Amino acid sequence: MTHADEWNTIHDERLNAWVQGKLDPLVARAEASEAREASLVVQRDLLLADSAEKDALIVQLQARIAELEAQLPDETPFGPAAQVFPPTPEGVAAAAAHFGVPADANKVLILATETRTLEQIHAQAGANDVLFFEDREEPYWYDVAQGPMAPGVASFDGVDSAGKIDRVNRVQITNPGTRAWFGFTRTRRGIVGLGPDVTFAPTGTLVRPSFAVLQDQTQLPAADRYQYTYNAAGTRIGTVNGCPVKLFECETANSVFANFTLKGPDNDFGGMQYAGLSIKGSGRHIVKRVRFDGCWHSGQGVPNTETGGLGFTSIGSYEVDLCDFVPVGPTTSAMMTNNVTGGGILRNTRIPKVTNGMLTHWRASGVHIMENIHLDGGIRSFNLEELRPGFELRWTGGSLKVDRGRHHFGINPYVPGSNQPAFPKITLTDVEVSQDAWAYVNGGRPGLDLNAYQGSTSDPIGIRKSDQRHVNDGVAQPVNCVPDVRWAT
Repeated sequence: MTHADEWNTIHDERLNAWVQGKLDPLVARAEASEAREASLVVQRDLLLADSAEKDALIVQLQARIAELEAQLPDETPFGPAAQVFPPTPEGVAAAAAHFGVPADANKVLILATETRTLEQIHAQAGANDVLFFEDREEPYWYDVAQGPMAPGVASFDGVDSAGKIDRVNRVQITNPGTRAWFGFTRTRRGIVGLGPDVTFAPTGTLVRPSFAVLQDQTQLPAADRYQYTYNAAGTRIGTVNGCPVKLFECETANSVFANFTLKGPDNDFGGMQYAGLSIKGSGRHIVKRVRFDGCWHSGQGVPNTETGGLGFTSIGSYEVDLCDFVPVGPTTSAMMTNNVTGGGILRNTRIPKVTNGMLTHWRASGVHIMENIHLDGGIRSFNLEELRPGFELRWTGGSLKVDRGRHHFGINPYVPGSNQPAFPKITLTDVEVSQDAWAYVNGGRPGLDLNAYQGSTSDPIGIRKSDQRHVNDGVAQPVNCVPDVRWAT
């Protein structure tokens, strides 16, 4: 090797060593960076997995909290429950389970920020929707300014100052809506409040004449007893049968209404008669923990001025529990049924004294169960009118009171058009009954007072003595038929 070759070899070795010296730290740093990046990726994945687990745990805890809150004992004996269900899917599910909402219903949450009126909400909802309203202090509003909807009706007969039908000065229908029949809003499948402050109240001002003509004024010809409805051309199209106006109406099968307060107007619409919640439709209907607060206004306890806070018409059966009725001003029956075919259950409810009327079953059949019901009547506490065959009342616990010298029950036991009696079965067990009813005041003995009456002189009447029982602490209590000659064997 020449000297030059040796020098080049030494130079290359030194250059390689210098380059390698520079490269080794860079490689080490790159490897360390790659290791740190891999470690960070692992930590990130662990954190993401941990966050997902935490989210799942939070959902489980929220559901458990809602479940436990639903199991808390209610602090209020009647009306909306004290607990608040959160406005979440879990809270809605817990409320639905607590109040018995059918599983096949669509559950729709309405938040406290809602500004639409109730009819706007209903019009945009689906037929199978049950609406769950978030708890808030401000009421949810239903609009009354244009009056009730009455599709195809332009006017109906007015009433003059003497209470006579005025077929010239008619009451105009101004509400262009088509979703209800003389109602301010027609609900979908139901309404559930998620807290004790959920309230529905009227907005707007309405003053209308009352439906003041009584159809039972049989001394008058029919032409003077019935108000008629008219179309835009002024042609008569129908007859007003009973009081048609209601604040809320429902015509959906298997509806449910729970945990809210329904309030009526402060001005009674200038004295107009109206009902509160009117339910019609097949199947079983549930009403739980609803406060009916001044939401019905009445005249006398006969059509067309008789109304109720809660009414069922042509349904299969009903379940009413823990409701509260707060009458304000002239009121008749707090609760009424009309052509209920399959009976029902009424539990844990206070029905206070009203100015003129009673709890009413009209043309009812099936078994009607009452449990822990406190009914404070006046002229007559309970009317069983034009019964169908197979009607049975089983009442356990609570109290039944009437004014001194009045009847506990008024019973009209016949099938219209058949000239056949419909013998009812009535059993009261451990129900406190006022003892100074009509039979006692008029020289009879104290006890349950059943007035068997006729709707007309041709109606068959009579109630079987063996079908009427009142037992307290296992001891049979006296039961009186008034008049006594109407006991049937």
